[in-house]
Amino acid sequence: METSTPKSGLVLGLISLALLGLDTLIFFEVIRPFRDGNIDQPLGYSLAGLGTLLSLFSLGARKGATALNIVAFVLNIGAIIAVGLLARSLSHMRLI
Repeated sequence: METSTPKSGLVLGLISLALLGLDTLIFFEVIRPFRDGNIDQPLGYSLAGLGTLLSLFSLGARKGATALNIVAFVLNIGAIIAVGLLARSLSHMRLI
């Protein structure tokens, strides 16, 4: 019987937060301007979704670092909602 170490949960939580950091840099236009929604929206959704899945996997498999993974999960869900709201607000905007 193999037991998981708390280090794997910590690593998954930190990777999840790193993906959230990349998503935040894209969202606030640090990495690249948010001009092409065909590229940036799927990238934002995929980074936040992958971070959510990693933290959810760590929580479901009881890998450890539960508090970190709960925080990462909630923040990544918030990022998905924020990207969705941004996409919705930009779709109603008229560009001259």
